[in-house]
Amino acid sequence: WLNCDDFYLPGAFRAAAQALADPAVDGVYSDLKFCDVGGHIVKHYRSHRPARFLSLFHAFISSECFFFKRKVMEGVAIREDLHYCMDQEFAADLLYHNYHLRYLKTCFAVFRWQGANKSMDTPHGRIQRLREGIRIFNRHNGLIRLNEESPLNRNLYSLSRNLLKPYRLFLKATTA
Repeated sequence: WLNCDDFYLPGAFRAAAQALADPAVDGVYSDLKFCDVGGHIVKHYRSHRPARFLSLFHAFISSECFFFKRKVMEGVAIREDLHYCMDQEFAADLLYHNYHLRYLKTCFAVFRWQGANKSMDTPHGRIQRLREGIRIFNRHNGLIRLNEESPLNRNLYSLSRNLLKPYRLFLKATTA
């Protein structure tokens, strides 16, 4: 899942292959850098160790920085009804199917901001991400179901995401 204008960093394939040589590891991921159209790094996104419950609310594994073994594709399905939260769903599906993912504190790739990326924070994109996030939440949580059409349920899901931010910061601070 590398976009045509994104790129891998030197050593990414070697580091991923070394981690995947461990038979107990099914997938490996890293941090992600962002650059502008000229290729200048503008941001470093730091990920954290795998957290199953968090995967229902946040995409902490970027597809550009994720390598996995073939058996992973045999055990999960790609959701074609998602257009904004595919990475989040893929990680949640793997974690809820008990695949072992390893975070490496390095950076495999760079995502290029073009200014018109679908990932841009727009009102339409925000609502779509909330709706798709609710679908992911409903599919994996097993406790309650939210209605993605309900503004109240979207606000509840959004509030839950925001309340989990301190936990995400804790994971980033304590990940070796």
